[in-house]
Amino acid sequence: ANYTTAMGFYSFATYSGAFALGSTVKSTAQNAVIIGSGGPWNENIYLENNIPRSFMVGFSSHYPTLFVGE
Repeated sequence: ANYTTAMGFYSFATYSGAFALGSTVKSTAQNAVIIGSGGPWNENIYLENNIPRSFMVGFSSHYPTLFVGE
């Protein structure tokens, strides 16, 4: 998508303005930012931000530790 950035092992940014940083993370909404790590990559346990215009941080889980929304 336009204006996306994904950096890290198995990190994905799939919507306009999305940003993903870390391992096994996904940013799948407009202007959604995610930083951290999900679970084991071979088990498909991703930390995912699918909420538009929000920020999530989390580590070794599919639940965020910190969430900031509109």
